[in-house]
Amino acid sequence: SRVPAAATAVLYLTAPGHAIATCWNALFTMTGAAFFYFLGLWAWVGIDGRSRGPLALLCFVAALLSSEHGISFPLAVSAATVLLYPRTSWRHGLWAQVTMYALAAAYVLAKLYYVRVVLPVSETDPMARAIALQGYSPQFDPATMVTQLATYLGFATGVLYPIAEKAWVKWILGSAFIGTWMVTTLVVLSGRLSSRPVRLVSFGLTLFGTALG
Repeated sequence: SRVPAAATAVLYLTAPGHAIATCWNALFTMTGAAFFYFLGLWAWVGIDGRSRGPLALLCFVAALLSSEHGISFPLAVSAATVLLYPRTSWRHGLWAQVTMYALAAAYVLAKLYYVRVVLPVSETDPMARAIALQGYSPQFDPATMVTQLATYLGFATGVLYPIAEKAWVKWILGSAFIGTWMVTTLVVLSGRLSSRPVRLVSFGLTLFGTALG
């Protein structure tokens, strides 16, 4: 439905999380990656034909060239394929997804090599000095992921923004989001409830968590 879709888009555009993008042009590392990210998803779900794979792959490359934030794009494409389409059509465009995952793996390896090997021995690169001072390194902290989900739910939804700053609220919101995400995904995959609206909700929750991750 176009009217609820337009209303949702307007609500999202007015969310407080976008304020930083209007005053910091260097944020293109995020806004640029997001633009090509969603353009690629539009190509994947909106184009029916052989061109959708190459177009989505091209957008993925452009997103990666914008910044590392585009790295989760193959996961988003796979989620769209599994959650939005019947099981019989999952193999359609499989080669494009395999290529995306191979490119993502190569990018991750190159990134880790750069951060772990190249930068530590560089004495002139300002990025090396910044990383040394801030202790930047790839890490996995489940607790931080739960609270970050809640923080960005607040950024994306103006109503939740004032209360999403409290630590205990973050745990509740983050846990509720993950629980809803898991339940809707399992319901769709099991085939018990696979109407179009349910599939869209499931994919939307999956995309939010995947892209943020």
